[in-house]
Formats: sequence, structure tokens, C-alpha cells
Amino acid sequence: MCSTRIIFASCRTARLAERFLSSSCLCRVSRHTFGHHATGHRLFSSTSQLGLRQYFSEPEEISHIRKTEAAWPHPVYSEEHVRTKIYVAHRQTKDWSDWFALTAVRMLRWGTDLATGYKHDVVVPKTAGDLNPQSGTKPYRMNERKWLVRFIFLESVAGVPGMVVGMLRHLHSLRRLKRDNGWIETLLEEAYNELMHLLNFLKLAEPGWFMKMMIIGAQGVFFNGMFLAYLVNPRTCHRFVGYLEEEAVFTYSLAIQDLEAGKLPEWENLRAPDLAVDYWNMPEGQRMMLNLLLRIRADEAKHREVNHTLGNLVQSSDPNPFRNRAPPPQLHHRAFTIPYTYRGSYLNSKTSPATQEIVISLMAAVVRKLIPGCHADSYLESKQLTIFVRLSVLRILGGSVDTGRTKWRVHTLLGEKARWVKGVQTPDVYPTSLDRELWAKAVQTPDQVTEAERLIVFRQPDLTTQVANSLKVSGLTPEELKDKALTNPESMTSKECNLLIHRFNIWSPGEGLANSSIHWDYEDVMANIKARRALATPRDDAVTKAASVRSDAFAAVRRKETEASMKKWAEDLYKPSKWIQKLIGASALSGDQPGRWGFVVFQDGATTDDSSSDSWDKFVKFVDRCADSGLNDFYGSGNIAIAKEFIIADELVSENNPETLRSIFQRRLADEVDPNPRILRNTFLLVTPEVIDACLNTSNPWIWAYDANFDPLATLPEHYEGQLKVSLFTLFTWFYAVRSEGLYNMGLFWEKAQTQDGIWSVSTQLNRYHSPLIILEKGASYLQATYELENDP
Repeated sequence: MCSTRIIFASCRTARLAERFLSSSCLCRVSRHTFGHHATGHRLFSSTSQLGLRQYFSEPEEISHIRKTEAAWPHPVYSEEHVRTKIYVAHRQTKDWSDWFALTAVRMLRWGTDLATGYKHDVVVPKTAGDLNPQSGTKPYRMNERKWLVRFIFLESVAGVPGMVVGMLRHLHSLRRLKRDNGWIETLLEEAYNELMHLLNFLKLAEPGWFMKMMIIGAQGVFFNGMFLAYLVNPRTCHRFVGYLEEEAVFTYSLAIQDLEAGKLPEWENLRAPDLAVDYWNMPEGQRMMLNLLLRIRADEAKHREVNHTLGNLVQSSDPNPFRNRAPPPQLHHRAFTIPYTYRGSYLNSKTSPATQEIVISLMAAVVRKLIPGCHADSYLESKQLTIFVRLSVLRILGGSVDTGRTKWRVHTLLGEKARWVKGVQTPDVYPTSLDRELWAKAVQTPDQVTEAERLIVFRQPDLTTQVANSLKVSGLTPEELKDKALTNPESMTSKECNLLIHRFNIWSPGEGLANSSIHWDYEDVMANIKARRALATPRDDAVTKAASVRSDAFAAVRRKETEASMKKWAEDLYKPSKWIQKLIGASALSGDQPGRWGFVVFQDGATTDDSSSDSWDKFVKFVDRCADSGLNDFYGSGNIAIAKEFIIADELVSENNPETLRSIFQRRLADEVDPNPRILRNTFLLVTPEVIDACLNTSNPWIWAYDANFDPLATLPEHYEGQLKVSLFTLFTWFYAVRSEGLYNMGLFWEKAQTQDGIWSVSTQLNRYHSPLIILEKGASYLQATYELENDP
């Protein structure tokens, strides 16, 4: 089926075009054309007249063909993310290598513009971060055909670097007989993603022979050039691709802007190809050409970040931060995040405790110079210290660390990896143009800054929220809590200290990190510091210092507790968790597969209303992928992942009567002849249309879990009705573990899940699962917020 078409000026033109299509100049071209219309278009190749039509048609006989899952399934983008979180951005050149890469990209862009006839009414883009890249006022020159020419030529060469570099690193790994530290898969996945972009555009148009010859020539030059260049300087090649992806994001942003402005009328009601719907998991109502371009632009933005990040790393030794997880912390670490990110970071395992103490002291001295009134150790403990301060200390010690490399490494590890994998990471909060204007105003004319503007500079909530948060945490008003910090700091709790340090925001550790300045540019960090210094009063400084000192006391206690438990924690690190060992049981000794384990699942009758929809099959496959993703973080999970089970009940039910649901479940248990103790008997799951929509169309999938033994007359949290939204990434791990052992009750989980989305999940540091699960209030922090069953039989 054709997704779009080029229409001919007259019947005679159409006949001539069809005759040309049947000539020997084209390969594998079908002989049919489309309807004749009155409007004329210059066609795809300057040497031929051919219509834009679906290139890869479906095979006639496909009954014997079994569709398989993609090797690299694409993460689901939310519409809000692709519309508001993708920006035109540029990384400034820092050395000759960057300059050479940028110059090469600009030359390539000039040649590509010339070859594809690309001319747009734009002179230069606006500043990075602007959603609207257009700034020129020249007459409009592009149309649908020209954009497709541009896209196909661009994507035909964009998939070359990933394949060339992945091949070279693969061969290099074979020759050295060593691992590649996770680079190859990311590079090949990037090439595959670019190929999918091309195939989707080829669903809309077939290029002429002239364009095909251009593509062959460009690919030959690009392949060999990249091959030789990567042998000489890999870092420059990654920087080159990063700059190339910057141009791609800019180009797609212009096309999206044209489409939204009504300049591309043939695309306004054009559906995206089925290939795109399957690959990006595009939800109903978001399957138009505009939605396709938004997702392709988001992919290019990710490639931009990945290649700039890889260009910042040591090519021969650094692991790929998009594929590697951090190793466990060593015994002699101070309690801050950066030293144990992974091998090759600032303080490695060979650094002596005495040297680490010197580094900490020097860091503290630098912070006190930059931020008077702030206690440096608190910044280290709460991860608020900027990376540039840490680097200055390393230079004092004689270390040589690439500033760009370190900044990108930390940003990638802490800010982006989890979002790509699971889509649930808190988005980083970057300064806006309004923030920068207020910072400049605060420094130049601090007396003219209003109270509302002061709240923005300090990233404080409004006064009503401050009072509510202060009363919730301490039972005191904000001013009373500040007085307590100044007059009797020893009586302050850890939560009260965190509240003052975070300026009356109640943040989880992830939210605190996302709202910190650790991932900002150096200029923004320094501008924000100067603005805060200009507006801070002596009382503010004294309160912050008192809270920081008291917080350091709590941190010291936690460090001692951590050091005391670290030895046992390290001994158990590479052993499966106890609940996994129980699931494996004696089968591990006999070599048999472990017994089936999992949940009983009921299906709401409303999920079958659309008999033509394949949503249920997609949902089941998606749940399986999410379960595997969660289990991958557990040592020994490979032994039980294949035995997990979703036992779907035959009887359709309704979510409107929970008591009937529980009765059906209890009858099912009573009728079992040979009950399986590994299938939970105190919990069952329910799939509703809302659940399927959350799994297929959002970045935070969940499912309903019901307490089979719920008693509405018991003393329980208000509004709790015996059911709970559980994250799919947690379902077969944390949730199964605590419910199988009868630890806690679902009412407690429901209380902890009363956030914006109301979904229960477990957040951990370093993806380790060997310390006790600590049930925390929102905003509380613990070094290892992990889980291990303690009530062995």
C-alpha cells in the first residue's frame, strides 16, 4: 500500500513516466503507478521522471514466514519526550581534533546540500536548547519531495560509521584476545537504527538511478574514509559522528517545523508506515508522519550524545557507559558517589586511605572558597559538588584528566543510561534562558530581584509548599525550623537537615541528582553560584552551614555502619540472593531446570472488546521483556528467568468487583490438585485496558496487583482498597521476593507509592541486591537501598 505519492502534471506525463519506469535504468521497480492529478512536481532524480511510492512491498505468500522479535527492540518514546525534551545543541570545539572533526562535517554538509538540492529559509539556528531552530526570513524553498531526497541520502550514509567502527573494534578485539568493554554492540545498534530510518523513508519513496549512483559513490568514499580515519584517530571519528548527528537533529527539526507550520500539506494526514509503527511501538493516535519525524529526531539526538560521550573516553581501555554497570565500592571509600563509578575514575582501588583523605580535604577547601557558608563535606555527601571542582583538586595532585571526558562520563552514567534502558529515570533539570537572565539580574542588581524571582534562583518551591513540607517533616514552620538549626542543631533529624539543604524541597535521591548542577555546563554552574552568593543573607548561610554540619554527623555514622557491613557485603556480592537460591533449590545440584514460579493473572473482559487488535499479544511479549530486564540485575537470575510464568486464568473478569475477583482466585486455589508453592497464593494480578495502555504507550509500565487476603475491616491506610500498581521492572524481582516471604503488607507499599503516578517500585544504587531493603519516606537517602530476605526458615 502506498503511503504517499507524487502526482503528475498531465496524463501524457504519467504515460511517459510509466514508460521510463519500465526501462533498464532501474532495478526491481514495479510497473504500476498512481492516479493522475493536476498538480506538477519535479520528481526524485534530476535525470528521470518517476513517482514516489512504496518501495518494499509485502511478499505475496507469507503464511509460512514467522515474524521474529528485533535483536535491538527500540525503547518506547512518550509524545511529551519527543516534543519537549529534544533540542538543537552544539558541543564547542576544545582542541585541534574537535576542530578538524567539525570542519569535516561542515564540508560534508556543504557537499550534501549541493548534491540533494537542499535550500531552506534559515541562516543560522538559534541557541542550543531552543525548540524552534528557525531564524531566517528568506523565501521558502523546500517541499515533500525535496525533504525525502534529503532524508534518504542522509540516512543512506548515516548507517556507515557505526558498522565500520563496530567491525574494526570487533577485529581489534579478536586480534588482542581481549574484551571490547561493551562498545561493539552500541555501535552496531546505532547502524541498525539508522538502517531502520532509511527503510521507513523507502516505504514512502523510491529514488531514481541518479540518486542510487550518488548513494553508491558516497558510501564507497565514506566507508573507506572512516575505515582509514578510525585506524589513525578513533576519538576524532567519534567526535565527527557527534557533530554529524548535530546536523541531523537540526535538519529534522526544520522539517518538523515546516510540517507543523502547514508548509508540507501532503504530509499533514499521511500515516506512518507499518514498519515504523512496529519498530517504535507508536501508539494509536500518534502514527502520522509528524510522529515519525519526531521519533527519528529523538534517535539522532541520542546518537549525538553517544558519540560525543565515546569521543570523550579513552578508546583503548574505558568501558562503554551505555552498556556497563558500576562495580561494587571498595572498603576504604569516602561516602560520595564519584570515586566508585567504575574502573578508571578519580580514586581507584589502589588509592590509599590517607591519599583519599587529602583529596577530600582539598575538595572541601575549594568548595568553601567558591560557596561561603556551605559545608563542603555535605556537598560531597549529597552529590552536589560540581565535577569541575573535583578536577581542580586532581590537577593539584598532579593528575591528568580530560575535563570534557570526565564531565561526559559522569553525565552519561548518572543521567542517561537508566532512561534509555527502562525509561523511568528522573529527567535532568537544565537551566532555561529565564534562569540565566535572573542570574545575571541577581549579580548586577540584587536589590531589584523580587521574592518570586529569588525562589527561582534558589530553586525553592512556593511559600505554601515550603510550609507544607516543613510541617510534614518537622512539625515546624520554615522559620521555626531555621531557628532550631541555629539554636539547637544537635536536636535536628537527618530529614530536617536534608530539607534545609534542599531549600524545603522533598526530593528522592534521584530527584535531588536530577535537580543538581552536576550535569550543567561550567558557565551555568559558575553563574548560578554567583547569583546565589549575591542573594544569600548571612542568616541563610548560617542555617545552611548548621544543617550541613549536622548532616555530616549523620553521614559519619552511616559511613561507620557501612564500613562495618562492607566486608560481609563484599563476600556475598557474587552469590545469588537468598530468595533466588530458594527458587533454584535442589534442581541446581541435579542439573534440572528450576520449577515454574510466578503469578496468576486475570484478564478484564474489556481488554477483548477490540477483536481485531493484537494488543494482548504485544502486551504479553512486553511483560516478558520487562521481567527479563529486571532479573538481569540479579546474580544467578539466569537460572530462574527461563522458569518464570504468567498463569493466565481462562475466565474473563471485571475490575469493578474486587471481592468477586478474590473469591474466584480462592476457588481456583481450592481446586488445585497439586499446588505449586512457587506460584504466589497471597497475590494475584489483573490486566485491564488501562494496564495495556500504560505498557504499550508509556515509559513507566505497570500492572494491578491484588492482595488475596485483603480484609476491608482491618486497620489499614485510608483509601487503600487491597490493590496496588506495581512497576513491571520490579514485579518479578522485589515484589515477588517480599510477597513470597510474606514480608510487609501491600498497604505499606501502597503508602510508599503515593507519588504522582502511584506506582510501587524499588530504587537502588549500583544495581546491587544484597543488603536489606530499607522502606524509606520520599526524600530519604541510604547508601545501599537494596533488599535481601532475612527471615530464613
